[in-house]
Formats: sequence, C-alpha cells, structure tokens
Amino acid sequence: MIADDQPAVHEALRMTLDGAPDLEAVGQAADGSEVVHQALWRLPDVVVMDLRMPHVDVLCAIRKTRRRAATTG
Repeated sequence: MIADDQPAVHEALRMTLDGAPDLEAVGQAADGSEVVHQALWRLPDVVVMDLRMPHVDVLCAIRKTRRRAATTG
C-alpha cells in the first residue's frame, strides 16, 4: 500500500511497485486517517508511507492501525 499526499510521488511509487513481477500496490492513501482505514480494510503486507502526512501523523497512524488490527484479528 502507498501512502503519500503528493500525487506525483504516489504515482511514481505505484509505477515502480507495479513494474515488479512479485509486487502489487493494493491501496492508496493521501492522509494519515485514510492510512488507518485503508490498511485495516486491505490488510497489505507493507505500507510505504510518507513521514509527513496531513490530519494524522505517521506514528499515530501506525499505532492506531496496529491497535485496531490487534483487536479485530
């Protein structure tokens, strides 16, 4: 999953990942709160995330995702 609020960066990362035969970008997020929602819905193996995201900072998004995943999984 790719999380970045810059469309050009997001698109470059998506194209790079989609170009690899064993990788697939399964979701996208443009802000920290969307990261939490998308990660819990899509359950990606890896999230490539910008350190500076609007609305919810990266560390908070990681904590929220881990906490919610632990209670639902």
